[in-house]
Amino acid sequence: MRLVIALAVIVAPVAVLCIVVAQDSYRTAGDLALSQTKSDAALADLYLRAYFDKYFGTLKTLAAERAQGVPSEASAPDGTQTLLERVALDHPRVYALVTLDNKGVVTSSSRPEALGLDCSQSEWWQRLVQSHTPVVSDFENSPPLGGPVVVLAVPVPGDTESMALTLNTSTMSTVWEGLLSAGVVVLTDTKGIPIMQSNQRDLTTDERMQMAKSGPILPMVQDSSGIVTFRNVPGLGTSQPVIGAGLRDPEYGWSVIAMEQYDTVLGPLKQEQITTWVMLAVSLLISFGVAVLLIGRGPVRRIMLPEISVGGKDSLNVVFDYLRQHADNGLYGEVSLRFRGGRIYRATISRERVFD
Repeated sequence: MRLVIALAVIVAPVAVLCIVVAQDSYRTAGDLALSQTKSDAALADLYLRAYFDKYFGTLKTLAAERAQGVPSEASAPDGTQTLLERVALDHPRVYALVTLDNKGVVTSSSRPEALGLDCSQSEWWQRLVQSHTPVVSDFENSPPLGGPVVVLAVPVPGDTESMALTLNTSTMSTVWEGLLSAGVVVLTDTKGIPIMQSNQRDLTTDERMQMAKSGPILPMVQDSSGIVTFRNVPGLGTSQPVIGAGLRDPEYGWSVIAMEQYDTVLGPLKQEQITTWVMLAVSLLISFGVAVLLIGRGPVRRIMLPEISVGGKDSLNVVFDYLRQHADNGLYGEVSLRFRGGRIYRATISRERVFD
């Protein structure tokens, strides 16, 4: 029992230290992952704005030339369509480049299948008419415009026409290739419908709608005015807990969310913790076994000592001689003598413990 208590006293501080170190490691790993996702979200939003600005610049240039009547291919028969086709070819991520009349009907297009398409009921067209400023659409599932797309549109200065281009959502994830960490970045429109998700195949329309309805992340991000962080909450489109950060772009209203699975962040640490505890338990068992072998095992025996005629420390010598004659070799022994007058002598010899 004393041996067990002694080992427990030795092991307890080590166990407490392991727990403290593990908690500190979890916290540090979580903070590091959170910092990385915040950087990813901010960087993704920065590139999103630059991405849109690039195509808005192209649209504004074409709209300005059309408003000023700059001579170009547009002056020839079918010249507008030829110009749009040429510009679209110069921008591989553009699926269709179109012009629309004041009723929202496509009058010219780099894709013949989009000619005559009525966009007047589209939300982006209605916003364009009301604001007369460049707009970015929410998720559009329009096959004539290229399937799942995002529409960028600008008004033609001093005219009732407008120009627009469509970006296929399957090509948008390539904007951030090599820029972000190993986590996943999800880009959603103003309604919370995912536009794209990095490191994955293109999402189906059903998957987009399901992700928009699940989890607490989107409401937190869309209601914020800056970067928000979250830990141990269900991820978008999955029940697996994630850690991450998100922000709502103040200009376009889109949300950028960067996240990593909790198991990916803390999995290696948990495995190291299990290994540490196993090694501690094995070390404890080995130490206990070695201690037992060194101390020896056996029942406590009471030995009746002969009458001792001598006094003081000489009495201990008599006891030692008697124990050496009767105790087994290799065992420890404890001796405690109390003499008249209250004085106590204690000593330990290499014999079995013979007094209880």
